[in-house]
Order: sequence, then C-alpha cells, then structure tokens
Amino acid sequence: MRCKSIFFSLLLLPVLFLSACKHFRKNTGCQMRLVLTIEQNGEVVSVGKKAKITEILRKRLLEFGFEKDQIVFNDEGKNLQLILTNVDMKNEKKLMSASEFHLRTNEEYCSMIKFLISSNGSVRFWETIESGESLVKLIALDSDLGLRDSLLASKTNIRPDSANADHSLQAQLKKRRHNIALSESQLKHPLLSILQLNIKQTEDGKLEAVAGPVAGFSLPADTAAVNRYLNSDLAHHKLPANFVFKWSSSYSKGTPVLALYVLNYSRKENDGPAMVCSSFKGVRKEYAQDKQDEPKIDIAMSPSDAFVWKRLTNMANGQCIAMEINDRVISAPRITGEVQNGRSSVTGAFDEPDVNAMVALMNNPVQKEKIQVVSLTTKGCQE
Repeated sequence: MRCKSIFFSLLLLPVLFLSACKHFRKNTGCQMRLVLTIEQNGEVVSVGKKAKITEILRKRLLEFGFEKDQIVFNDEGKNLQLILTNVDMKNEKKLMSASEFHLRTNEEYCSMIKFLISSNGSVRFWETIESGESLVKLIALDSDLGLRDSLLASKTNIRPDSANADHSLQAQLKKRRHNIALSESQLKHPLLSILQLNIKQTEDGKLEAVAGPVAGFSLPADTAAVNRYLNSDLAHHKLPANFVFKWSSSYSKGTPVLALYVLNYSRKENDGPAMVCSSFKGVRKEYAQDKQDEPKIDIAMSPSDAFVWKRLTNMANGQCIAMEINDRVISAPRITGEVQNGRSSVTGAFDEPDVNAMVALMNNPVQKEKIQVVSLTTKGCQE
C-alpha cells in the first residue's frame, strides 16, 4: 500500500513542477494600469452596459493569454480602471523573417494592448488600388510638394535646414538627424524621402511597380509625416477621391517598416469599404501543415455575411481584397475564385501575440459602444 502511495506521488511531481514553473514565469513584477472611458453617442454608458463591456474585455484578455488573477477591473464612476499584473513584456518576440526575431519593445507591447482594448472588433473588407496606378499619382504629388516647398523657401529666403521652414516635417527631420541640414534632394522630394516606393528592377534594368495594393514603406516614426502630406490641401486636389490610405498592422518583408496600402473608396453605403463584418460564427488560430511556426486566422462568417462575401469574391476575382481592423490593414490577399461557404483563412507576417489579439477581438466584438484608453502607465517593467 505504501509503495502505491509513493508511486502515485512520483506521478504527480511533473504536474506540480510545471505548475510551479508557470507561476514563476508570470511573477515578473510588471504592472500595467489603464484608465478607460466607455461611451455611446457621446455619453457615458449606464452601469449595466459598463458591466457588460467589462465582461467582453475580460474575455478578450483571457483569450489573448492573460490569467484570471492577472486582470483587475475597478469601476471609478465615469471611468473604468483596468490593472494587469505580472505582465510578461520581456519575452515577447516578433518574427521578422525565417531566422530573425525582433524583440518587442515595451512601447510596442503597450500599443498592442491598447489595440486589444479599444477596438470594437469589427472587420472591414476593402477593394484596392494596384500599385501601378497609385505610384504614378504619388510621384506627381511628391513633385508638386517639392516645387511648392522650394518656391516658398526661395521667396522667404529660408534655407532647407532652417527650423522656420514651411513644413513642420522638415523641423522634425532636422531634429531626428541631429541637426544635419536637409539635402537638396530631400527638399525637392519631401514625400519620397520618407516613403520608399514599392518598386523592383526588371531583368533588363528597368524599374516597375510590384503588383498589389502596397504603394510603399516607411519607418513607424515617419508615418505621421507621410499622413500629413497625404492629407494636405495639395493632395486633396491632386489625388483621386477614391484613394484611401491605410498602414499595415505589422512590419513588412523582414524589416522594421510599415507598408502603406491604397484602398478603393467604392461603397458609399458602408462609408467606403466593400463589406463590414460586426460579428462572426467563429474565429480561431490555426497553423499551416508546412509552416508550423507561422500562425494564421481561420474565419467562419454568419450566413448573411457569407452571402455578401460570396458576391464580393466573385466580383473581385483576380483582385486584392484588404482586411482592416481598427484602421490597420492586416492582410490583402489576391482573390483566386468565389468563396461560397463563408470560410476564409487570413495569413500574413503574424506572430503569436498578433494573432491572439485579432482572434480575441473578433470573437468578442463591441457593437455600438466606443472604448477609449485615456491613459496607460506601467510600473516595474524593464525594457
């Protein structure tokens, strides 16, 4: 009898060891504190709705990978406080290429948590503009922007490296480059000096646009400046009204840059996108048989959305359809045929946290309420 007891205890040892290791891994001492507001039609929601949204956010965090005891909500009247304890930022890695990893910084991790909390979980599908068409327009815009800035600089006797230059971007670039004066090329090409066009060299040495809806690439620090150029009065006059610009949700081509997609504002009834999905039958993370280290998202649509998706994929056969969540494009596959059953797989340069966040969002959507992260602070989190 004693031998059986000892044998049973030995069997339990691996279980107890793994449980202890799991607890030890999560004891990081890193804490995140978020202050949220939940509104509908510009007014703070009722206590009952706030409780409902709180449970939705809790489900998102659990599905993302947090444990129950790591999540604490405190109702502060107008605001809702969320405290995440023992957050493991240090070990988060982002796949850059087949053999290279980018260590996710605290800032990037915090941005991902804000995305997880503040997004309503709906997905918008857009028709797209091929780069061959968009690049011609962007090159012309860059030329006009450079001509405008050069003329203004000559009229006001401002040197390219002056802090009083016409465009605020120049001052920012000057500071970022340690007070090195902007070159004549940067002054003449303000947009294309911070946006690398998506082009390739052919066998005969010519340059041509890479097929697809990606117009170019920029460093994350430059995206705000690119946005200012694309939203300028000059851009509104020069660019087609149906052009909509959106950045990618993650890095592209194994380098720390974001891709700029050009979408087609084609459906006025949806405020631009061809289709909007507010809820799904089911969303889950899967792995391709030949690529076990690259997760993908498997989506099952509701019958009504499946009907619209079938019609859209039939009309857009041979074209790229972009999938956008919370103002970011996560994928833009080229449609190769009509999808009849409402099931689709989304692939891309995703890592585990990316996929976990998107799956958690789509499985736990918020319909009409607007969730805003008023503040996010961290304590005891080492970079």
